Amino acid sequence: RAPFLKTFLQCSRLVDIRFSPLLYWKKEHFSVKGGKRMKYKRKLAPATTFDFAAMETWLSDMAEDGWIPVDFRGEKVKFQQAEPQKRSYRIAIPRYFDTQPTAKQLEEYHQLGWEFICTYRCKGYLLANLTEHPEEPYIDPEVQKKNIDSLYREERYLYLVGVILFPLLFIGMGLLGWRDLGQHIIDHAWFSDLLMPILFFCLAVYYFYELRLLKKLKTELEQGN
Repeated sequence: RAPFLKTFLQCSRLVDIRFSPLLYWKKEHFSVKGGKRMKYKRKLAPATTFDFAAMETWLSDMAEDGWIPVDFRGEKVKFQQAEPQKRSYRIAIPRYFDTQPTAKQLEEYHQLGWEFICTYRCKGYLLANLTEHPEEPYIDPEVQKKNIDSLYREERYLYLVGVILFPLLFIGMGLLGWRDLGQHIIDHAWFSDLLMPILFFCLAVYYFYELRLLKKLKTELEQGN
């Protein structure tokens, strides 16, 4: 069945890249468009979400190895194989984020020497250079400062809400099951009850670190660095 499906996808004129469930071959990780085989791979990002400089450098190194980013959702980045090339990347944080830049934004990026690649973890846009010496996506430092400050406030609010609500949820669940606590200790089932609080604590520490990175970037912009 598998060879038949691959042959059908390669030969059929009805094949279109928009039909991603049919064009994605999980075992060999390739897609078919017009009979052309396109290789993909996913790679864990070596930097956190708000460590923009490290992320941009890593993407440039991947491009030199022949891998171009096409999807930046989650912790793993999806790359498409291409010819090795020198590319510069920038992570642009807009004032109002949407899944796709507006036509005006795309035109502004293009005039500055950048092209839109994909969204960046529902926070901003990943751009790649079109010219050898493009201008920075944000030529006005005040605009960049306002955008980063807005993102910082939003992330801090979500973090504080999570830090308050999840402990209350765990306390409520504990009060509901306190009568079974003794039996859990006897059956050595108490460790499984602690897994969720431990996981929450680890996530809280991780996102606190990310929030600190964003605050550091915000402070540097306020100081004019």
